[in-house]
Amino acid sequence: MPDTEQNGYKNPRMDRIELALEKLVSGHQKIVDAQEAFTEEHKKLLTAQILLTDRIDKLAVAQEHTDESLGVLIRMMDTLIRERGAR
Repeated sequence: MPDTEQNGYKNPRMDRIELALEKLVSGHQKIVDAQEAFTEEHKKLLTAQILLTDRIDKLAVAQEHTDESLGVLIRMMDTLIRERGAR
């Protein structure tokens, strides 16, 4: 069959095939671009998650130190109050 056969459409058959292929390639490229963008955003999210986890861990350690210091202070004050009350 010749490339210019109309086949009942305004455009020749090869023009329609080329147009369909261009749309397919364009659609594929959009998917690839979207996947690359998603991958970059995912990397940023993972980095943020790691940083946040590290900060939470540091906060937990600081809270433990604060709790220990507060416990020591409470025991000291309790001892002081009991000694003065006994006098």
